[in-house]
Amino acid sequence: MKHMLQTVFKRYEKKYRLTKEQYGEVLNLLSYNAVPDEYGESNICSIYYDTQNKLLIRRSLEKPVYKEKLRIRTYGIPKDGSTCFVELKKKYKGVVYKRRIETDYKNALLYMNGSDNNIRPSQIKNEIDYFKDFYGGLSPSA
Repeated sequence: MKHMLQTVFKRYEKKYRLTKEQYGEVLNLLSYNAVPDEYGESNICSIYYDTQNKLLIRRSLEKPVYKEKLRIRTYGIPKDGSTCFVELKKKYKGVVYKRRIETDYKNALLYMNGSDNNIRPSQIKNEIDYFKDFYGGLSPSA
């Protein structure tokens, strides 16, 4: 039986700048109570999409109350058949909401480039389609 992957997330994110020493201390403390999940040792690879004038990243850097982004993410180095997620990530008042669809890497690239794809219809796909149409002309961004 195929493992059901989570497609909707709601969480709080806090980011901290740590020295190497602090990082080591935090890892040591976490080792008593935290257990790495199946992706704990993987390389996380993401391709973020933005407008030609970098509107999404510029808004994000302004630290607004609401921000959103669209990305492709893999756990491990991506290959054509790799499991891949197309993720719509929104942050509002410090709460992160992430909605994603699962596909393979090659299909995700086709979908994001506007080509034919085999992503089955769903509410999350509709939301991603709306985002793509609203911002128009999204492309991978460095």
